[in-house]
Amino acid sequence: MMIDGKTRIDDLLDRYPFLEEYLPTLCDQYKLLKNKLVRKTVGKFADIEKVAEIGGFESAELLEKIGARIKKESGEEVVMPPPRGSDGPAGKDRHGVIKDIIRRLHDGESVDSLKSEFSSILDDIGAHELTQVEQELIEGGMPVEEVQRMCNLHSSIFSDGLRDQSIPGVPAGHPVQTMLRENRELEKRVSLILRDLNAPDMAARLADLKTIDLHYVRKENQLFPLLEKHEITGPSSVMWGKHDEIRNLFRKAESEEPISEDTLRTLTLEVTEMITKEEKILIPMALEVLSDEEWKRVGEGQDELGYCWIEPDGEWEPQVKTVDARHDHPVTGDINLDVGHMTPELLNLMLCHLPIEMSLVDENDEVVYYSQTKERIFPRTPAVIGRKVQNCHPRTSLDVVDRILKAFKSGEKDEAEFWLQMKGMFINIRYFAVRDKDGTYRGCLEVTQEVSHIRSLEGDRRLLNWT
Repeated sequence: MMIDGKTRIDDLLDRYPFLEEYLPTLCDQYKLLKNKLVRKTVGKFADIEKVAEIGGFESAELLEKIGARIKKESGEEVVMPPPRGSDGPAGKDRHGVIKDIIRRLHDGESVDSLKSEFSSILDDIGAHELTQVEQELIEGGMPVEEVQRMCNLHSSIFSDGLRDQSIPGVPAGHPVQTMLRENRELEKRVSLILRDLNAPDMAARLADLKTIDLHYVRKENQLFPLLEKHEITGPSSVMWGKHDEIRNLFRKAESEEPISEDTLRTLTLEVTEMITKEEKILIPMALEVLSDEEWKRVGEGQDELGYCWIEPDGEWEPQVKTVDARHDHPVTGDINLDVGHMTPELLNLMLCHLPIEMSLVDENDEVVYYSQTKERIFPRTPAVIGRKVQNCHPRTSLDVVDRILKAFKSGEKDEAEFWLQMKGMFINIRYFAVRDKDGTYRGCLEVTQEVSHIRSLEGDRRLLNWT
């Protein structure tokens, strides 16, 4: 058998089962290869180059060890070719050649001529390799917008190599499975639109198709941040830009009456190309890079963002211990919040920089906090802390205070609002019942804001203007 850095580890383990016991003796991380779920997901995609990187080996070193073990256990000679790229143009490394291909593509050379010249490399490029090269180009000074403008051509020129890029089977409820099911629904709707570009109900069909934006929003908010933790930022920036191009196409279509066939063809082509980018580049690369714990975190929060046309097929639970994504490895001394964590100093700074004044009264009607903003509307001093809120208001207001608190405590009301004009200001005052997750009353939050400027706003301001 011939093996090289691109040989998939799952193929090796299927052919030589004894490697499942041997590899963990080289590196503790390789014990994960015994996990059935890991084998079904990452194992079906990760190649020897990636496995070597995980274990801290050079690819050639791990290949040599595997080859020697196969010969010892089975007597079979393993053929290992010279390092990839050694016969490439001017001896350049593989990444350098791929960068040259992309640069020449951007300079106007045709896809066909480049495919003919570099067929040996283009035929077996992997998703992670392409995204790494794109990111290196961006880090080297190529504008993200330029990569975004040409990324459809990138997919085209590398299509032969990416065609064999498959997504391993993932369990029901896994975020990837949900994405794939949504893509199949998207394809049905694209087909329906293309069947009759002049259909009388095209506006309704377009509105239905636009639901795909929820799919893009989930990628932007759930998947991209975790890829960025692995320093994979370029592909996320490029794909987000393509999302925005698609959103602009939807706006263009909605502004037309009737919707032109050219607009519909361009829009449906772009959303279809996005499926290819996801399933041939983004998802395979993400499955290679992200751990089960991280995929669990991708799934958390998706219900709040919403789905396109389908619901997840059950709730997927990884077979390994998960990290609470809301806290994400908090530093000792940080305060854990429902989402995220920060030092007490940063939390206080955040509260003091909000353009509102806040006061919090606990369930015993005692003042426990107020925000120390720079420009206060109503005066407060630390002496108010621990004081009964009824004693903080003039007697003429006491009846109103008691009515609000009574309604909040009983559950009859959750909010009260007032506004008044004073010293040239228009002041909005709101009170909110604070309840825990069980619905138990825990206090009352007062929020005060001077809203004269907000009330004067008209039209739109979409560009930065500090004048």
